Amino acid sequence: MHEHPIHRAADSPPPNGYCRTHELNILLLAAFYAVSRVLSRSLAFKETQRDVLRILHDEAGLTCGMISVVDSRSGHLKAHAVHPPADVDELQHVQYRPGEGILGMLLEKPRTVMLGRVADEPRFLNRLGIYQRDLPFIAVPIRVGGTLQGVL
Repeated sequence: MHEHPIHRAADSPPPNGYCRTHELNILLLAAFYAVSRVLSRSLAFKETQRDVLRILHDEAGLTCGMISVVDSRSGHLKAHAVHPPADVDELQHVQYRPGEGILGMLLEKPRTVMLGRVADEPRFLNRLGIYQRDLPFIAVPIRVGGTLQGVL
């Protein structure tokens, strides 16, 4: 009888049963669950925004996060919350007009934007100065009833 060694296939699960992608999915689901709990518990808008950003930072690896909200009077996108926390006075003055920079672009055409590296996009304005130029950037529209209300 010939002895044939059995080798694990490259695409088979590791001995513990979980691959890295599976582990990341579990972490993301836990973060989404924590965010859903925050969103369902309070109507305190500012506190809720800060808590959501903190959870995304602590549990999902979000390095720098900002929630911007569409101002109903001007139509501009205004910064409302950031993590890590920034100077409140500085935050109140950060806004984007339609078509202005990456975030203002979302006012005109709401869609998810993903940049592999901030430094490679000349339209990225970095008005708060919190984003590292060599890191990726993701902007996601926040819609309520199909209408753009903000950007994460």
